[in-house]
Amino acid sequence: MKKDAFYFPHFANARHDRKLKRVQKELGLEGYAIYFQLLEVLREQLDYKYPFKDVDLLADEMGTSEPKIKAVICNYDLFNLDEGDNFFSIKQIYYLQPYIEKTQRARSAALKRWDNVNDNANAMQMHSKCNADAMQVKEIKGKENKVKQNKVKVLPILFRDSIYNDIKVFSEAFLGTQYEGANFNFYYEKVKNWSDSKNNKKIDWIATAKNWMADDMANNKFIDINFNPNAKRINTNQQLSYAEREAQKRNSL
Repeated sequence: MKKDAFYFPHFANARHDRKLKRVQKELGLEGYAIYFQLLEVLREQLDYKYPFKDVDLLADEMGTSEPKIKAVICNYDLFNLDEGDNFFSIKQIYYLQPYIEKTQRARSAALKRWDNVNDNANAMQMHSKCNADAMQVKEIKGKENKVKQNKVKVLPILFRDSIYNDIKVFSEAFLGTQYEGANFNFYYEKVKNWSDSKNNKKIDWIATAKNWMADDMANNKFIDINFNPNAKRINTNQQLSYAEREAQKRNSL
């Protein structure tokens, strides 16, 4: 087994997460351990998902009760269920993206090296027959390499076609970062409207949103979670704030 075969990041400050604090308060350290064991199980799956109906098997494996595992999965907003009744962790998949992309690049490079070996072997074998045939084989293999590389290429997409078009998934992508105090509804609408109005496509929409948040922080324009665009103004003659102007722009689209 490769040393990084089932790697996933475990942040040193995970114990400070409010959801995990609630787990530990209600289920003790056993609940905390169940959470991370579930992440290990999900990491071992090819699609990072596990059938909810088989939770009883996990209970036997972990030496705990089925109700406790179901409680960790269902009661603390730590996992999601898809239409096929499989549970998974959006946060885990998000933080695994660099590893997944690295693996795809490594696989592509390995395929290319393997094809080059085959090219050389085929060329040497065919050389005794005909140099022209050897060149033809190499050309065909070169086209196959391009097709295989294109299969792992990540293409930019519209925001509405990404997984972050779900406001909940969008918000959870910032947990544990310096932007977790942002008004996610505001920045979600900002990114979505920008993509829709100009047909803008990106590979990493979270990076785009973070850039906007960083710029707003640097210019004292950051919209935090406490901002309420519908709140009544005490002084109606006072000039509109940046946040209020942005909210008006958003509502006019």
